[in-house]
Order: sequence, then C-alpha cells, then structure tokens
Amino acid sequence: RVNEAKTLKTKLEKLNLVFKVKTGEKDKVFGNISSKQIDEELKKLGYDIDKKKIDIAYPLNMLGKYTVKVLIYKSVTAELSVELKK
Repeated sequence: RVNEAKTLKTKLEKLNLVFKVKTGEKDKVFGNISSKQIDEELKKLGYDIDKKKIDIAYPLNMLGKYTVKVLIYKSVTAELSVELKK
C-alpha cells in the first residue's frame, strides 16, 4: 500500500493543473479555486483523490503557480502544482 502511494505521489508531482479563470482589477480572480475543483480536475485525468485530502494552505485567488499538498497515505504527501491563467 505504501509503495502504491509513493508511485501515485510521483505521478501527481509531475502534473501541472491549469485553471483558466476570469479576472478583475489587478488580475484578481473572481472567487477562488477550491479543493473540489482540483478534485474534479484530477478525476478527469483518472486520479481518484478524496477532496478532503487536498490541503490548500491559502486562497488560490491570484494568477500564478501554487503548490497544493495532497495526503495520499498516512506518511505520503504529494506536492501538486496548480496554475491559474487568464
């Protein structure tokens, strides 16, 4: 089980999820990207991750790249790259 988690971690860390967002003044995103949206995007790519295991430390509400932690197994956490673009 731990080996499967480590394999999944490696795959997730190679990903760069890109979200096309609408922005307002000073490139501020309307709303923000949630763990549910990240979960849905991962499901489209064939990954079944519980959205409760996706840890967003700060609001994803500005354009740019972010790192989001995903708890895969007890001691295995992946760092997922998330990018917000216009």
